[in-house]
Amino acid sequence: MIVEQETTYSFARAATGVAEYTEPFAVAVPLVAAEISKEDFHTLLMYPNPSNEVINLQIPAEVRGKFTITITDFAGRIMAQRQAIKNKTKFTETISVKHFPKGKYILQLSYQDKKLNSIFIKN
Repeated sequence: MIVEQETTYSFARAATGVAEYTEPFAVAVPLVAAEISKEDFHTLLMYPNPSNEVINLQIPAEVRGKFTITITDFAGRIMAQRQAIKNKTKFTETISVKHFPKGKYILQLSYQDKKLNSIFIKN
């Protein structure tokens, strides 16, 4: 599924040196997010969700060794990325989101050849 939203921006054009009539025009800009299927989303324990300051992510038991956490906005821009190593059975990673604008974000946990995705909200 590709999420697409078309937004129209209006601008005014003025003739050089003449302060009379300006003619408005519009430019349509499609916003396209990364292609993500429902099968790509899993239940990752994240709390609090929604959050103002931090997200605590409990790394699933099946994740062992090196992993990467990537947070993107719905336009596909990387907001944060970090790598860590999990050697314990229970492992929680705390991620600061206080500098993120309000909105919805995709958190992706990558390990070995697998990727787990979940959504959280920044208030």
